[in-house]
Amino acid sequence: MRSILFVLAAAALSLVNAADPLVVNLPKNSVSNTPTLITWEGGVAPYNLRCVGITDSATNNKPITDSYPKLTGTSFVWNTSVPADTVAVAAVTDATGDIAYSGPFLVQVPVIQYT
Repeated sequence: MRSILFVLAAAALSLVNAADPLVVNLPKNSVSNTPTLITWEGGVAPYNLRCVGITDSATNNKPITDSYPKLTGTSFVWNTSVPADTVAVAAVTDATGDIAYSGPFLVQVPVIQYT
């Protein structure tokens, strides 16, 4: 009887400590050379964030990757360092090695306002 209770207690404890699946949210607005808020949920801290511009091959024939290791929160403000009209993806890896990706998003052209 004690062994059954022990197994049930251990199973309940593992459910409490289990992390939610890691999910990266699609940035709402991304403009070249301006801050872009990237958020994610779930997983286990610390997190490693990579922001990858994947369609800038016209100028440099390789992806642009910005890496930010050992983040403890679930958001990061990225100074969008890829040119306008670049398709980018945010990738987050958690402490367990799980990886999640945002959907692809287009980095917009900055709007210049004249006064």
